Amino acid sequence: MSIRAAWVLLAVLHTIPVIVGLRFGMLPGLAVMVVFHLLLVAAIFLPVLLGIGCGVRRFHTDGREVCITIDDGPTADTAEVLSILDHANAKALFFLIGARVAEEPALCLRIVAGGHELGNHTMTHATALFWSLLPSAQMREISGATAEIERAAGVYPRLFRAPVGFRNLFNAGVLRALGMRYVGWSARGFDGIDTNVERVVSRIMRSLQPGAIILLHQGRPHHVAVLRRLLAELHSGGWSVVIPEVLRAHTLR
Repeated sequence: MSIRAAWVLLAVLHTIPVIVGLRFGMLPGLAVMVVFHLLLVAAIFLPVLLGIGCGVRRFHTDGREVCITIDDGPTADTAEVLSILDHANAKALFFLIGARVAEEPALCLRIVAGGHELGNHTMTHATALFWSLLPSAQMREISGATAEIERAAGVYPRLFRAPVGFRNLFNAGVLRALGMRYVGWSARGFDGIDTNVERVVSRIMRSLQPGAIILLHQGRPHHVAVLRRLLAELHSGGWSVVIPEVLRAHTLR
């Protein structure tokens, strides 16, 4: 959906209740408006349930292959994360926060040097606000992070993930204008809120299917333990950790 189409859709969704209200009365008009706004909220916070706005959530494979994505870096544990991945002969897709890249550009470059993929996770990771931003503000958040990643590692990230995965109707059009693609996930352990390593890994393993995109995070003490444990479980289960072609999307500059 383009930015213009999103504006048109919003205008239509707010005009229909007015028409219903004028034709059938205020209460029916309010009821229609409530339903439309509930659908908009669901599209932002529960896109998977509606089957829309999910971007790439899995990839095609004929083998037992999965992709690990790691959000919120670079952080103090990035070097250890890279060491764990290297020891397991695994590659990952890192969604980086622009402000953190600006503080630790060498870590960003090290991720690329290790053969991993980079993605854009906004400039400031405004969890409480990004889903509500208008197109111009989204452009600033995404372009700012891209500029920092380019400056640090010499690559243009063409993959994007919103903070907590929440985004509004404008995001698809913004990404299209920037030549980027949205990446979601199909398996997660809720490691952002649950610090129990065994419980987090168990959730992920239960939901695995060939071609799964796994959501992990970095930056907190248990995150390293989750990654180490998950890689061990994947290895024992005969799973390979790869970056599929559909997610190899950064461009050298």
